[in-house]
Amino acid sequence: APEASVADDFSVIAYPNPSSSEFTIETSAKGAMSVKVYDMQGRLVEKSTSTQVGSRLAKGIYNVIVSQGANTKSVRVIKK
Repeated sequence: APEASVADDFSVIAYPNPSSSEFTIETSAKGAMSVKVYDMQGRLVEKSTSTQVGSRLAKGIYNVIVSQGANTKSVRVIKK
């Protein structure tokens, strides 16, 4: 299925990682994206449509879920 191959090609990076300030999210797709940041307890701690997230987060490890169209990818980031 062509749709499946598109999803497989979807990649997300967050940098710098680890970061002491914010993370920049970069995806391989174009268009509006939705970014949700969860702590290790699964609580939603930040929601954004911007490529910069995490500036207000406490130190720790977070899962960043990036959705863009039909694509969703999760990236683990470390705030130091």
